[in-house]
Amino acid sequence: MTVDPAVAPVEYNYKDQAQLEAENVAWRDWSGEQPGMSAFARDGDDVFHTYSAYSRGFDGLWPLWQWLDRAPLGRNEGDVSWFHRHDEYPETAARPS
Repeated sequence: MTVDPAVAPVEYNYKDQAQLEAENVAWRDWSGEQPGMSAFARDGDDVFHTYSAYSRGFDGLWPLWQWLDRAPLGRNEGDVSWFHRHDEYPETAARPS
């Protein structure tokens, strides 16, 4: 998937540029390719889009990440702003009813 403004339209994880920036203003400055994968099934001449995953949605397909997640320093990514414990989500997050 691309978030390169030169390759319109910008779309990532089924969200357009405005939606991405509303979630994180840093998307405004991002450019280039981002991780993603899709699976398709063919039945004769019909092709069906059966699955898509983005960002951390397909970590399980990369065995190396499974090992790093169990290492003492994990992935040692530094910025873990994406990570929230169950009681640390912002008030704006949807709550189960």
